[in-house]
Amino acid sequence: MWNLLRTRGFGVFLALVLVDVAVDVANKVVLHEVLRASTQGTTRIALSVLVDALIVLPLVLLVSPAGLLADRRPRVRTMRASAWLALLAALALTLGYHHGAPGAVLALSALLAMQNALFAPLKYAVIRDLVGVRRLAQANGLVQAVTATGFAAGLLGTVHVLGAMALPEPGGGLGATLASMAPFAWALVGGSLAALAAAYLLRPVDTPPAAPPLEWRRYLRGAYLREALALTRRQESVFLSVIGLGIFWSIAIVSLSLLPAFARSDGALGDASRLPWLLSAFAAGNAIGALLAGRVSRGHIETGIVPVGAFGVALSLAVLPLLDSGLAQALCLAAFGLLGALFVVPLTTLIQYHGADHERGRAVAGANFVKAAMVLAALVLAGLAGAAGLGGDAMLVLLALGALAGALFTCYKLPQALVRILVTVVVAQRYRTEIIGFERLPAAGGVLLIGNHISWIDWALVQMACPRPIRFVMFRGIYERWPMLRPLFDFFGVIPISSSGSRDALARVHDLLTAGEVVCMFPEGAISRSGHLGEFKRGFESGVAGTDAVIVPFYLRGLWGSRFSRANIQVRTLRERFARRDLIVAFGLPLPADTPVEPVKRRVFDLSIESWQRYSDTLRTVPEAWFETARRKRGQMVIADTMMGALSGYRFMTGVFLFARLIEREVPEQNVGLMLPTTNAGAIANMAALVRGRTVVNLNYTASVEATQAAIRKAGIRHVLTSARFLERLRGRGIDPEALLAGTGRDMWLVPGDSVYVPARTLTRWNWWWRQAMPWSDGVDEGRR
Repeated sequence: MWNLLRTRGFGVFLALVLVDVAVDVANKVVLHEVLRASTQGTTRIALSVLVDALIVLPLVLLVSPAGLLADRRPRVRTMRASAWLALLAALALTLGYHHGAPGAVLALSALLAMQNALFAPLKYAVIRDLVGVRRLAQANGLVQAVTATGFAAGLLGTVHVLGAMALPEPGGGLGATLASMAPFAWALVGGSLAALAAAYLLRPVDTPPAAPPLEWRRYLRGAYLREALALTRRQESVFLSVIGLGIFWSIAIVSLSLLPAFARSDGALGDASRLPWLLSAFAAGNAIGALLAGRVSRGHIETGIVPVGAFGVALSLAVLPLLDSGLAQALCLAAFGLLGALFVVPLTTLIQYHGADHERGRAVAGANFVKAAMVLAALVLAGLAGAAGLGGDAMLVLLALGALAGALFTCYKLPQALVRILVTVVVAQRYRTEIIGFERLPAAGGVLLIGNHISWIDWALVQMACPRPIRFVMFRGIYERWPMLRPLFDFFGVIPISSSGSRDALARVHDLLTAGEVVCMFPEGAISRSGHLGEFKRGFESGVAGTDAVIVPFYLRGLWGSRFSRANIQVRTLRERFARRDLIVAFGLPLPADTPVEPVKRRVFDLSIESWQRYSDTLRTVPEAWFETARRKRGQMVIADTMMGALSGYRFMTGVFLFARLIEREVPEQNVGLMLPTTNAGAIANMAALVRGRTVVNLNYTASVEATQAAIRKAGIRHVLTSARFLERLRGRGIDPEALLAGTGRDMWLVPGDSVYVPARTLTRWNWWWRQAMPWSDGVDEGRR
């Protein structure tokens, strides 16, 4: 996940987001502090409402221009223009503070809010341009974490600075209070300068296809707004994500706005000075949760954590009114923020994932409008409820019930998300899952997934890897064998099929693909009994024929030999010796709908090779695996023979390291010849050569002289490592070693096992020995070449 910081421009983008959020929060805090210190009663309430309206209304009114701007102009260039606007507004705002002009300060604060409204769609539209699709969820996790950090930094930093400043007494006049804030306003200018510098350090990205120009008549009629909202409704998963984000932020903002009701002299929070720390606890939890969401979404979009976050938010809100201590409430708010991030990050990623390049900005802007409208409506309802005498505790309970209802609705509308997390919990106990080719999955349109069938849980792995809901084709015999599970199968939209009644099933597949849905079929027709690809049935050709869908091949690797497969007991026993195994779900490039069965099967077979290559790249080298095993065994026996006896892990490592230094000094070439029997000495020599990154050539001493010398010449061997005792044994058997090794370097004596001994107390720094012995231990891993 942190490798994203190495992506050109992304670290600078995060810095830009951090500064922009901190400046925005700082300005809001200063404005409310000015009102608190200079006004009283109904005047303070009226001005506070006006300030909030000036800050929120641009998010609603500028949806259409912001979305069009993000799609019509180069996004990085537009971000630079937005940063210039923020700098100019901050400079003018500072002058307004110096002169104590309330009207100018409010107007320029509204201008800063307009800049923020224009920046929001740009920010989320450019993330995919910078990092691509495969790492989109991880990038969103980092962006959300940085946003929460900027919020906490702006809030606590402003509160700390204001606490150290000599402010006028309450009621001293609005103009005088504004003038006293002028030094702090220069901090906003500094932050705006930093944001401008970061914007110019961003790398340019590809310009999206130009969107239509802004026509003010259509804008005033709301036509652009309707188009943006239509983009959010075009796919059900996007629309549900937008509604889910609106519900969460409505609940979150209303809940946080109720915190002052708990800040009373006899309450758990004490005075209101603790409120910034409580809000910062929420922000800290949100940042941690965002990082966690990005981590579990490595290489794909993990929507399985959405129900976890939804139920967790409801639980934390229900617990909050029951807590008495301020520390407990701060921890509860941190949990609220953490679980909320598990809910927010995947849904935000889905909106970006499904948005096409030329309309992604408008889709994000439409989602922002829905979110802002829902937040405003929630705040109005909360205000009416408070005016009616409803207490803060009761309102939190109602919010918790609303969050619970939203969680249940999430599970109903996105049941695959709940299945994903349940299967992930089970699979994660024994398996590590990796997704290859996630970016090859089309974000929209009909898709027919075709792949191998290796186990009973193949469907779960495919659904875990794909962010879109999938309709699976199931063998009718299994569908009818479990009548109690039929309602569940029907709920998930399973399509039963059989050899005698496939026409209706394939017609259903055709209709779903035409409607733009994702369907998965296993054309082998049954779970493999050998682990290899079987014959592909041709039925899927008629199901996809005549549609605009594409065929995406996939390959599942790692489940053969598990308890979920049809491997025999011997294979299962062998595979279950390993504590954890790697699973790979590999997707291929989309194929046209009229692709015959043979090319599709060939592409699936090619994916098997690709997945094996990816898996082999993750394996440790032989020296690395040996070193970890020997170090773990320590004083236990690891190897033995009749001549040298048993060697412990310590003694074996010592012999290998000492002999590796000898090879480095005496054998300069890459290929090292060995002529030793299968004894402890032979194992030490082989491992020592591998430790030094050399190519080991074990010579067959029973072969003829001509064959042995031909092998030596073919491999370019100049030195052969052997032992005097072994050479004597060869002479006793009538073999002339001098003739075998004619033309090579001098013989070397391998130290006998009983003299390979160093006390354990002198070998406590095994890593030092490792660095001395391994030529690539400093990061140049030649052992993987």
